[in-house]
This record gives sequence, structure tokens and C-alpha cells, in this order.
Amino acid sequence: MATKPVVIVADDNADICELLKVGLGRLDLDVLVATNGREAYELIVSRRPNLVLLDLVMPDGYITCGRSRNRN
Repeated sequence: MATKPVVIVADDNADICELLKVGLGRLDLDVLVATNGREAYELIVSRRPNLVLLDLVMPDGYITCGRSRNRN
């Protein structure tokens, strides 16, 4: 049985998160939501997503991006 691709939506705006979760969910994707950089990084490490949509200008957005890119 194939697993669904995992997408992480990370944004501090709840409306944007909900919009993306509903829209991407229609594509049969496993959509996970993080509301801050720390939550996003924890999901990235634990779930190893296929795609991350990260709001860089939210608190810790740039830090999360840098930490995620530098992971091995």
C-alpha cells in the first residue's frame, strides 16, 4: 500500500493554514500544519515531508529554513 505524500504548511496565519490544508487535502496529500518555526522544524525532522511550504517572515521562519536545510 502506497503512502500519501506529506506536505507541511508552516504559517502563523491560521486562515492561510486552513486554506492550504483544505486545498492540498483535495489532492490526496497528507497535510500537516505548524503555526511557528519550532513546530515546523519538529515536523520536518519527525515526518521527513515531500514538500514544506514555510512562511519565512513568521517568527523563526528564516531560522527554521536554515536549520532544515543544514540537516543531514
